[in-house]
Amino acid sequence: MTTGVYSYKAKKFPGGIGWMVKYTDNQHRQRVKRGFRLKRDAEAFLAEIRSSLNNGSYRDPDSGRVTIGELGEAWLLGRKGVVAPSSYVKDAGVWKNWVLPKWRLARVSEIRRSDVQQWVSEISESVGAKQVGYALGVLRQICESAVYDRRIPSNPCKGVRVPVPHTEKRRVYLEMPQLEALSAEADRRRNKYGTLVLFMGLTGLRIGEATALRVGDVDLKNHRIRVRENAVWTGGGLEVGALKNHEERTVPFPPNRLQERLRERMEGKDHDALVFERPGAVNDGGSLSQDDYMRHPDSRTGWFTTSVRLTDGVPDWMTLHDLRHTAVSLAIHMQVSPKLVQRVAGHKTFSQTMETYADLYDSDMEESARKMDADGE
Repeated sequence: MTTGVYSYKAKKFPGGIGWMVKYTDNQHRQRVKRGFRLKRDAEAFLAEIRSSLNNGSYRDPDSGRVTIGELGEAWLLGRKGVVAPSSYVKDAGVWKNWVLPKWRLARVSEIRRSDVQQWVSEISESVGAKQVGYALGVLRQICESAVYDRRIPSNPCKGVRVPVPHTEKRRVYLEMPQLEALSAEADRRRNKYGTLVLFMGLTGLRIGEATALRVGDVDLKNHRIRVRENAVWTGGGLEVGALKNHEERTVPFPPNRLQERLRERMEGKDHDALVFERPGAVNDGGSLSQDDYMRHPDSRTGWFTTSVRLTDGVPDWMTLHDLRHTAVSLAIHMQVSPKLVQRVAGHKTFSQTMETYADLYDSDMEESARKMDADGE
């Protein structure tokens, strides 16, 4: 087939003549594009095709016919084992509950920015701004993979606006006496969770990191914890894998408050056994199963919520994750090095820690100003 512009009979055009373009693509396949009313429009299209073939930017017009349902499944499969289990579980949930029902049969080349904006507005009526952002983020990444594969020229999610978030749940920063009181109350529960509460509130480990901690990861002599695994419960069971940011870290623990408690938890256990196992578990380090791992407490009636409710001075909206916030708060107020605060927070960079806990650093600056005034008197 010779590349060029040709006329053909078409009743829908004035004079009964339309114009078409014939060309050979980068895979040596013959292509025909019809529907041009004017010859100059067909010539302009052919010029664009020739230019894209020459500079390597040519895009197969049929490749955009693939659906979001097909692309999304491939995208999700590609994330398994690459991102942390907790991130994969969140992505899979957002994909299944919000993105797939709307976009399953939509061809990626036919999606417009206005379509995405309308969808965002619709789901904003039933979920919060944070969840809307997650949903848009998943669709954006799927469409970005289509851009990268040259299925579409640009991402239809670009420029889509999400709702302004409402005031988020207030973080809880416990002071040391409050943390110790909460730990004591947790020890009054049937299976005595006080050490876990104190441990998380002083080291900053996430609940999944704490429940995946092995005896061999605890250095009692040098008062250090090696954090290298994360345990995440999903609808399909337990997944133990990489940390959230894929980087192992070492954090210190205060020996006066945790040394003996940890020694008791570890006494008689194998090197690979869990420090915080499920009550009644076998916990054989050589052959751990999901039955050995502690499940997260129920957010409404579990042991942590009960302990919070019964501890004077602790806000009743406190969650397990607030123990991480408490650990960072205590580290900042003790004026430990920025690098150590970053380790406690489990962030890749200190700038991320600064951004996340800007309110704590602001209060520290106010305290420093007051001290400067006092020193000058």
